[in-house]
Amino acid sequence: MTLADTFVEIRKSLSHRSAVRTFLPSTLRHRALAPYDAPLGVLAVLAPSSPLTVEERDAILVALLDELHSSKDTLWRSILLLAFEPLIVRVRARLGQPKVVRFGRSTGEDLDQRVLLGFLEAAHAIRVTSHAARMLRLSLERKISNEQRIERAAPEPAEFDDDKYWADPLAVSTREQAAACEVVRIIEAEGGADLREMMLATRANRESLRAYVARTHPELTPREQSSLYRRLADAATKVERKLRTRARREQRRLVSAA
Repeated sequence: MTLADTFVEIRKSLSHRSAVRTFLPSTLRHRALAPYDAPLGVLAVLAPSSPLTVEERDAILVALLDELHSSKDTLWRSILLLAFEPLIVRVRARLGQPKVVRFGRSTGEDLDQRVLLGFLEAAHAIRVTSHAARMLRLSLERKISNEQRIERAAPEPAEFDDDKYWADPLAVSTREQAAACEVVRIIEAEGGADLREMMLATRANRESLRAYVARTHPELTPREQSSLYRRLADAATKVERKLRTRARREQRRLVSAA
């Protein structure tokens, strides 16, 4: 999903009745939010064309950050993401596009996620009573700059002379490569690219499924995230059952052929 598509989906989620129900109690907790009856109303007054003063908009941002820190509901990060869409897009544009996709280097989609997650981490980390927009901008730009510097300093993957290193003892055999491709084919046939990416993240990188769903689909409501969690968990269980069955069948075939 592109960055633009992500913002479109987030905006759709804020128009749901569930988002309005979650938002309304905050108007009793924060004077800055009291005049508004829906998340989209708050976004409208945070826009550059808003008639509110800088101080009034700052008070709203401070209230939104307070709600973000005190609640696990995704509504608050969704509002903040949309409120800072111009900043996020501008920071992402500075990163450009990778000229070559290499192992260990960022792809375009990785860079999208890096900026989105960087912003959310900054929003969760800062505790301010004023100048919220400036602090968020500085924190995000500093984080992305540091990550880019670390990536640039990382060594390029080694390139070997195939003639010289023809007998590499760690090389993956053709049979193993074929088996891995077959596993990926089964996973994709069962649940498509979403299931493949989920299983790589949760099985290979040890990320929890709930963390994966929250990271890759921040625009979803808690109920929608729970539904996606169950769907992916069921699909993963089904495909792992198929893979175990195939593995046992292959093991029996090898034993009988010995």
